[in-house]
Amino acid sequence: MESTPGHLANSAKILAMWIEYTRYQRLPSELGCYSRVEGGEVFFDDSSLRLFKRLITEDIGADLNQGFDTFVEKKDLGSQGFGDLLACIRSNNIPLQNMHFVIMATAYLRNEPWEMGVHRRKGVVYLDVHKLPERPKSERDRRMCYYGYCFETLATEDPRRDDGEGIHHVDANVEYCALIKTKLGAHRILMGAEMDCCDSTDDGRRFYVELKTSRELDYHTEERFEREKLLKFWIQSFLAGVPYIVIGYRDDAGRLTYRNNLNKIMATAYLRNEPWEMGVHRRKGVVYLDVHKLPERPKSERDRRMCYYGYCFETLATEDPRRDDGEGIHHVDANVEYCALIKTKLGAHRILMGAEMDCCDSTDDGRRFYVELKTSRELDYHTEERFEREKLLKFWIQSFLAGVPYIVIGYRDDAGRLVRTERLRTKDITHRVKMKNYWQGGVCLAFADEVLCWLYGTVKENEDYILQFAAPFTRLELLQAQSCPQEITDHVQQL
Repeated sequence: MESTPGHLANSAKILAMWIEYTRYQRLPSELGCYSRVEGGEVFFDDSSLRLFKRLITEDIGADLNQGFDTFVEKKDLGSQGFGDLLACIRSNNIPLQNMHFVIMATAYLRNEPWEMGVHRRKGVVYLDVHKLPERPKSERDRRMCYYGYCFETLATEDPRRDDGEGIHHVDANVEYCALIKTKLGAHRILMGAEMDCCDSTDDGRRFYVELKTSRELDYHTEERFEREKLLKFWIQSFLAGVPYIVIGYRDDAGRLTYRNNLNKIMATAYLRNEPWEMGVHRRKGVVYLDVHKLPERPKSERDRRMCYYGYCFETLATEDPRRDDGEGIHHVDANVEYCALIKTKLGAHRILMGAEMDCCDSTDDGRRFYVELKTSRELDYHTEERFEREKLLKFWIQSFLAGVPYIVIGYRDDAGRLVRTERLRTKDITHRVKMKNYWQGGVCLAFADEVLCWLYGTVKENEDYILQFAAPFTRLELLQAQSCPQEITDHVQQL
């Protein structure tokens, strides 16, 4: 089986989408962590977390070749690393959404008649929608209408209905309406809005959820759905400040179907020549993504040394109580790591992900924050643009997703000697490149949200897939896979 969302969307379209998403994006918050120590053992603590050394500028001129002879290269853990993340999730017990409506819709929908009364009293204009005559409803029409109410009943709690009890006695006249105060241009508006149901945030703050149904989409119906139905859904929810819409997709018989690693996806909005592949597995409504390591050509001595420079700088830029002042770098083990479990949100998607953290620092009042450490060859006139177009994009995505506020870059010469350092605030990077029109962070985020929406609407429960981006780099492909990593299977069984 092969599925694709088509050609990669253009930046202007995605940026317009992102403008609407920004109101609802939740900042990342840390839920847990784990440490991998020498020998590969994993502990759910911060024992491998290193403290940022603020006086790194004193090490200008340090040789990043030192310690290379005893360097322990990073092992390919395969699915084991993903299993460690899932174990971290388990260890933390983390469980794995009318009047102005018709006026606004007319901007695009020009074939649907409507009528409303307009009345002005004491300076206030009252608008009331009139119900237009309709042809008598057939049995099928009535059934189509009922599907919506049935889904609303199915998707909401009812203390009178026992678990497993069927749907019965659905009364479309029972409703809850909120009085909404809003503003459109210079106009202050009060309106009534029927609310289907509510949910609450983790801190107990209530919000409303709109429930909708639609026939399952196919190639022939998707465009009309997005042009017309999604427009109506958006207007109705946007006007009333409803942040989420849950759509129940059904087949012709009325049976309900369900349509509910990020940096690779986000970077693809701009970097169209780097292949990647990840497993996609859906279990109990949760979609698991695990990046696959692609085959590489054998590393030359120079390749290994370039890679080592990064690990050497990480050692140089962090405190080590076992290393005396002035002592050289030795015994660098790339398999020692500290990972944080991050909870974040992108559009309507709640996300749990593991993020390796290089080190941490603290504010004057003792609040801890993470710091990302990177290395790069010293820039010149010929290399600066590519650095900002590609490397800074990757640096920003990696740090932004995990809520890392600072990035420290160690610049080296061709001999591996550290020549200078630069400390960047993650949030300032997008401003730096926006003036040059290289890339925009909002485009990356909206592109990732669009891909996640597509995945949730395509992957089926208890089925396995491979999502890949490969030559000629014009589309994402979703291929059927034959197996699921044992770590995911074991995780689901232990929940």
